[in-house]
Order: sequence, then structure tokens, then C-alpha cells
Amino acid sequence: MHGSSGAGRTAIWINEEDLETDDECVIRICPSLRTNVNYEITSLRSPVYNCLAWALGIQWAWMQPELLSGYYWLPGVEREWSMSAIRKLFEKVGYKQESDNTSLEQGYEKVAFFLEIDGSPSHFAKQLPDGRWSSKLGSAHDIAHNTLEDLEGEDAYGTRGLILKRKFTDSGKVE
Repeated sequence: MHGSSGAGRTAIWINEEDLETDDECVIRICPSLRTNVNYEITSLRSPVYNCLAWALGIQWAWMQPELLSGYYWLPGVEREWSMSAIRKLFEKVGYKQESDNTSLEQGYEKVAFFLEIDGSPSHFAKQLPDGRWSSKLGSAHDIAHNTLEDLEGEDAYGTRGLILKRKFTDSGKVE
């Protein structure tokens, strides 16, 4: 909801998104979930961070390569939206091994890249300790979904691409 005042009057206008239920918001962003009951909303809507930040473990900034206020990028990584640069972001926080396995592997954390038709990155998800996957849907919610396929398709985030994993100890420290 937005408001403005002038000349002793207040005008209020409402964005259509402000009137949506949480589930309607999820379906608008990812229509492939319309027929899928295999997701759970796990956060409030937040414009502070995006799916890339979420998959990297950052909830305090929107990860975007442009040098604009409110955007963040890890130092030492090329400021470009490319597979190479984004892979380097994940490598900086310990995701160095590739995997073809989407199942939970004891002692590993995984992230998955989704790709546009041209091969450019479109979305990122991280695996939860129970084996489900978690995604941040733009400036909306975080959701937990059972499989990566839940977000695949033309009306979703494209196709699943690269999966990276990092080893961690029982105390939760990355090796």
C-alpha cells in the first residue's frame, strides 16, 4: 500500500499484490505450483533478499551484480550475471563439488541452479536438512518444496542445471 498527501488530501493506492493471499502470491510467481500441494510457505514476504542470497545463506541483502544501492556482491567475483561468476560466489562459501544427485547426502549441503533456455541462471535453491529444497521467490516468500522438479518448466524457473555441494561437520562447520 502506498500513500501520498498534498493540498490537505491523502490519496491511497493499493498494489494488486497487496491483496493476494500468500498462496496466490506463490502461484503468481511460480504457476507450476498451482497443481502441486508439495510446497510449504516458510517465511513472510521480504524484499530484502533474493533467491541467490538465500541459497548463499544471506538474508540481509539482495544479491545482484549491478552497482546500485541495496544490491550486494561478494568481493573478488566478477560483477556479472553469468554461470561462471555465480559459480565463483558459491565456491567462495565452500560449494566446490558438483553432484548429479538431488537426494540428501549425509554430511553435505547442496545448492541447485535453474537455467533459462539460453543457459543463463534464473533461480537458485538450497537443500534443507530433511531432504526437501528451499527457494526464495523474488521479493515474496521462502518456500520448502519436495523436489527441484516442482519449480521446473516454462511457467516456472526453467530447467534444473548445476548442483553444487559442500561438506560440513557434525558441528555444522563447513570443511
